[in-house]
Formats: sequence, structure tokens, C-alpha cells
Amino acid sequence: MDDHRDKVRGLEEKLRDVRKGLFEAGLTQKFDEAAVRDKAMEAAKLDAEMTVLRVKAFSEMRPPLSAEQMEKLKNLASAGGENRAEPERSRPDVKRDENGLPLKKQPPAVKPPEN
Repeated sequence: MDDHRDKVRGLEEKLRDVRKGLFEAGLTQKFDEAAVRDKAMEAAKLDAEMTVLRVKAFSEMRPPLSAEQMEKLKNLASAGGENRAEPERSRPDVKRDENGLPLKKQPPAVKPPEN
């Protein structure tokens, strides 16, 4: 990564500026879809460039990864996060949607029977 650090840092700064401009474009009195779309595309191009640099740096790792390490990485990538543990919920009594967000309307709480 050392060889690519300056390039990545420069791209991160540009991307930060573009995203700020994108945010500000959404705050105007009259929404300009073309301007927002242009800013979004500019951000996407910078993001893609950063991704290419990261993958290039990864491919240049020394010492090279072993076949076993490569297989583990391939399995992680193909799993798409399926092997990740479900994060522990601080409120298990709160029902959540498929994204882990609390449902707006919670079902009524079930009270234990009194003896």
C-alpha cells in the first residue's frame, strides 16, 4: 500500500470534496437533477479509481499468499457475508425488519401469567 498511499490519499480528498458538493446540491431551493447526477457520477468514478488502486495494491502483496490463504479469501468473497455472526441486539424484545432496524409499530408485549 505504501506505493499507492499518496494516490489514495489524493483521491480520498477529491472524493470528500465531491461528496460535500453532492450534499450541498441537494440543499438548493430548486432541485437540479442533472447537477446532482453529475456530482454522483463524479463521486462514483473516484470511488472506482480508489477500488482499482486497492485491488492493485492487494495483488502486489509480498510475500505472495499461499494457496490456502487464497482459498480462504475466495470463500469469504463468495460467501457475501453469510458466515458473519448476527450482531448481538441490546434489546432482544424489540422486533426488527430485514435490515435490523426497529419496526415502527411494535407488537404488544406479552406479560407472563401471574401466580
